[in-house]
Amino acid sequence: MAYLELINVCKSYGEGKNKTEVLSNINLKIEEGEFVAIVGFTGSGKTTLVNLIA
Repeated sequence: MAYLELINVCKSYGEGKNKTEVLSNINLKIEEGEFVAIVGFTGSGKTTLVNLIA
């Protein structure tokens, strides 16, 4: 069983034609005892993903 599992996580800001999708279909499974690092370019959604998990 996974310690943490994300299935099809999405995040967007705004509504209608002003809607901006920042994360789309994020899937992640972390088993107990695993070490995971979230890396990427500036503005790629790392902090947004961590805030959603928190």
